[in-house]
Amino acid sequence: MEVVDDGLLRIEDGRDVTVLQTILSSILELGLRCSEELPNGRFDIKDVVAKVNKIKLTLLGNRNRGRYYRKFNGSIAVSSRVYPSVFFVYIDGTRIVGHATFEYSVSLGCKLIMPIERPSIHLLLAFLLVHSCVLQLSQSASNFTDQSALIAFNSKINNAHSAGNWSTTTNFCNWIGVTCSLRRQRVTALNLSYLGLQGTISPHVGNLSFLVSLDLSNNSFYGFLPHEISRLHRLRELVLSYNLLEGSIPPTIHNCHKLEYLSLPGNKFNGSIPKDLGMLPMLRYLDLDGNRLMGAIPWSLSNVSSLEFLNLESNLLVGTIPNNILNISSLQEISLVQNSLYGNLPLDAGLSCTNLEILYLAHNKLSGHIQSDISNCSNLAEVDFGRNSLSGPIPKSLGNLKYLRVLVLYDNQLTAEPGEQEMTFLSSLSSCIFLEELVISFNSLNTTIPDYIGNLSISLKKFIASYNQIKGQIPMKIGSLKNLTFLDLSYNNLTGNIPSTLGGVEGLQRLHLRVNNIGGNIPKELCQLRNLGQLVLSHNKISGSIPNCIGNLNLLQRLNLSHNGLTSSIPLEVWSLENMLFLDLSSNYFGGSLSPNMRELDAIIFIDLIEEGRDVTALQTILSSILELGLRCSEELPNGRLDIKDVVAKVNKIKLTLLGNRNRGV
Repeated sequence: MEVVDDGLLRIEDGRDVTVLQTILSSILELGLRCSEELPNGRFDIKDVVAKVNKIKLTLLGNRNRGRYYRKFNGSIAVSSRVYPSVFFVYIDGTRIVGHATFEYSVSLGCKLIMPIERPSIHLLLAFLLVHSCVLQLSQSASNFTDQSALIAFNSKINNAHSAGNWSTTTNFCNWIGVTCSLRRQRVTALNLSYLGLQGTISPHVGNLSFLVSLDLSNNSFYGFLPHEISRLHRLRELVLSYNLLEGSIPPTIHNCHKLEYLSLPGNKFNGSIPKDLGMLPMLRYLDLDGNRLMGAIPWSLSNVSSLEFLNLESNLLVGTIPNNILNISSLQEISLVQNSLYGNLPLDAGLSCTNLEILYLAHNKLSGHIQSDISNCSNLAEVDFGRNSLSGPIPKSLGNLKYLRVLVLYDNQLTAEPGEQEMTFLSSLSSCIFLEELVISFNSLNTTIPDYIGNLSISLKKFIASYNQIKGQIPMKIGSLKNLTFLDLSYNNLTGNIPSTLGGVEGLQRLHLRVNNIGGNIPKELCQLRNLGQLVLSHNKISGSIPNCIGNLNLLQRLNLSHNGLTSSIPLEVWSLENMLFLDLSSNYFGGSLSPNMRELDAIIFIDLIEEGRDVTALQTILSSILELGLRCSEELPNGRLDIKDVVAKVNKIKLTLLGNRNRGV
């Protein structure tokens, strides 16, 4: 401390300073002991009180030793309003001027003995030292509370060694996963995620009163979530995802009124969703996915005006979806997938959801039409209404969603517009230039595919329209979808030929056209699909031979041409497809004998080459051997399983049996 007025240090003639020096020495000792780095070196509160009383008695016992002191009631006011580094202390109107390093203001009521005629800067220093000591003691007690809470928390963990250096021999602020504030050294964050911890969550965690973030995700904590968590009034992030927690979510959690991020997926929480979650004014992220929550979605969630992310999927929720929940202006993503929600889609007129980007409502019991008001959610990028009971036509207003990437409507009861002969909604979707996935399978469209399917987004990667009673031919324009990777038009009533233009869709990986009435030959242009992994054309009326160029498809893993009218012999190139896993050429009219090159199919798992009416005795023998091999390899006890030598021997025996019967059509 620096004194501005040197005159304050002068002592009047004859004044005894011995007592003052004793008092100051005691205060200095008290300050040093209170500020020890290690807790066991500091005074406890009883010792501090005793020493302060002793100092006070010493001071009061000497009040009659001179005319310089008297007892008074007053106040000390420290001000920094004029000069940030200069303080003024007023005692009954007498001003003491000093210089300090702090810049804050404080006012304290007190009862002191102070000199009147010439105030002493020494007693001012004494006061400041005592004040500092009390603050230090208070901080020490608070730190001890945090340390005790952490130790209690650690005691409930069965494999606490996984937390590493949690030992009282080191400062708890240096423990793994612990973050403290710099000034007060209070615990502000506890992150023990991905440590494989097992145990329960101690209620003492509620004593970490300065905690802002708690992350225990991806461990094996079990038992209940303690209600004491609600005492953490500074908490902003609570992440307990992917543990084994059970019981109900504490309804008092709304007392954590600063909570912004609540993530509890992948646990076993049951009961209902607390309606008081709607009282969290700052909540932005709520994820309760993959629990056993029951009951209805609380309507109070519609009151959380700050909510951006809501995930309640894979629970046991019932009831209707609150109408206003999509009207939360800040909401960007909502997923209610795989529950038992019923009623209409919450897409009423006047809907305002301009920030909503992701809307997942699949695997529920929703009914009614898809309202045209869905276009009010103008920023929608991903929509999934699959596996519900929605009916009526697919609205053309979907074409107004200019950012749409994913549209999934499979397994509903959707139909075409009355009187329409083709999928007119595809015309409106041509405006969605970012569209990548279009899944409309398992509906009742009963129309044709229009030529303007080629006008769909060049970004389209997946078009799945199986089980839709689609009729007519596959348009040649479908070859314009150059980035298509998966095309599935299976289980329809398609006729005509396979478009040769599909050979230009170079990125195509899966082509499924099974169970239709498609005829003609297999186009040689398909041999240009170097990325093709699955070619499924079974149960059609395809004739002719398998193109020899099929050997170019060296990534092919699944080839199913069964139940067609294919003739000639099986090309040798088929046996050069080294990545082949499933091969089914059965129920055709192939001639000739099988090639010895069959043995080159080292990766093959399933093969069926039987023609209708052919003797299947050899195949039954082979399948029985394979079944026996599978059962012996999957025995529960190790000593009941085949060792690797026996497996190799049996596989070779099966292979030889198969090759030995190659002229029998097996």
